[in-house]
Amino acid sequence: MLTDRIKLVVFALLAAGSVIVMGVLAQFNVRHFEQNTIRQTQDRLLTIADVQATHIEDTLNEIKSDLEIVALSPAVRKRIRENVAERTLHDGRGDVVERPGGFGGPNENKQADH
Repeated sequence: MLTDRIKLVVFALLAAGSVIVMGVLAQFNVRHFEQNTIRQTQDRLLTIADVQATHIEDTLNEIKSDLEIVALSPAVRKRIRENVAERTLHDGRGDVVERPGGFGGPNENKQADH
């Protein structure tokens, strides 16, 4: 009878020890999984950000190239000079003063409400 009790106590202690070891290992596994998931998510987000930054840079470079090509056109250069001349005033001392509402701004072509 005593040996049966000893066997039961030893079995219970082994079972409890096994449950504790499994709990510790499970907690370690969960922490490892969380850290791994966070790292993978950060890597993916960084990849997405890099792709988007490259796309934006490429788009801006294309726009810049297009503007450089358009700026070489004599007609465009003439119109730019005309617009600048219409938009600026000279104050008599040789300094340039901007005219309000130039280039189709909010004050240009406003009708007075009287």
